[in-house]
Amino acid sequence: MTDAAGVALDAMTPHLAMWARVDVTAPPDDVAAWLARAAAVRASDEDPHRRYIDRFDAPQHDDLARASRYLAALDDVRARADRGEALTLDALTRTQAIVLGLDGAAPLRVTDAFARGGAHRYPFVEDLAERLDARLACWRAPRLDAVVAACGLYLDVIFTHPFDDGNTRAASLCYERVCRAARRPTPRFEDLVRLRKDPGDARGFWRMVRLSAASIVGQTRRAHP
Repeated sequence: MTDAAGVALDAMTPHLAMWARVDVTAPPDDVAAWLARAAAVRASDEDPHRRYIDRFDAPQHDDLARASRYLAALDDVRARADRGEALTLDALTRTQAIVLGLDGAAPLRVTDAFARGGAHRYPFVEDLAERLDARLACWRAPRLDAVVAACGLYLDVIFTHPFDDGNTRAASLCYERVCRAARRPTPRFEDLVRLRKDPGDARGFWRMVRLSAASIVGQTRRAHP
């Protein structure tokens, strides 16, 4: 997403605009079929998120302290979900402080941010906190399938890029928290992280939902042959 001069273009605006044309309560038929199958799945003894940290994220970054903080943040979001706490902006920033090794709450960024080697720009806007808080609230609607809500929230965090560092971890932890609160299994996180995501790509959103549901179903088959 760069212009002819190679300048990174705004990635946040087309992403947020996507929600005006996507009815998250009405998945395409093929996605709905996978969601129905995933909804019938009971949680297994597998721990896909911890497995992802241990086998993929930690070896990739070769940083024991970073991995330890990520695992502690995973425990934090699960405990908050088990207590029935709402996923608010305050809760998000406090979990992110654990991810980054900070005291209190992690501050939101106050400058433009860049990703994909500078190809994506996430402009700083004065109402960044309000925008993010509004998006968090959208996914708390009780009628939404938890997997749909988890994917939507993941993308919101990725494409608002609220923190100076650790946004992929923040997005994955939000995904975990939504599923945990709904008592739903989680998919293989390595598949989600590797999936290409483009701002404003509605078909890509539903592709992510379908992949998530299929991964949940597939894991259960392996765990319970």
